[in-house]
Amino acid sequence: MSRSTNSSYSGRARASGDDVRRVLDGAQVVFVAGGYPIFLLEHVRRSGFDRLAAPAVADGALAYVGISAGAALAGPDLRPLQSSDDPGTVVSTAGLGLVPFVVLPHRNRGRAARHDRLAGDPARTWP
Repeated sequence: MSRSTNSSYSGRARASGDDVRRVLDGAQVVFVAGGYPIFLLEHVRRSGFDRLAAPAVADGALAYVGISAGAALAGPDLRPLQSSDDPGTVVSTAGLGLVPFVVLPHRNRGRAARHDRLAGDPARTWP
C-alpha cells in the first residue's frame, strides 16, 4: 500500500530546517532530483536536509531515492562532479555518505571516458 507524502516544499529554494523536518517527519521515502550537484549540495547543507535525512536513512527509518545529482549526493563526495557552470558554493564537497562509492551519473551521455578515467585512478581518493 502506498502512502502519499507531503511534497509542499519540493522545488523551494529557501526551505528551512523546520520545513525539512516537518516534511520528512513520518515520510517513508525521500526522492531527490537532479540539477547542478554543488548547487544541490549547497541547499542540502543550508536547509539542514543532510543532518536530518542521512541519520534517518542510516537508521532504516527513511528510504532514499536519487536521480542524477540526487544520486551523486548519496555518495561520499561530489568533488568529481564540480564544474565551472555550477552556481553552487560550498566549503566541503562531502556528500551524504549513504553509499561507500562516488556516484558518477549520466555515463550514457558522453561521459564514459571521463568516468573510466576517474574510476581507474588508484591515487584518487575521496573522503
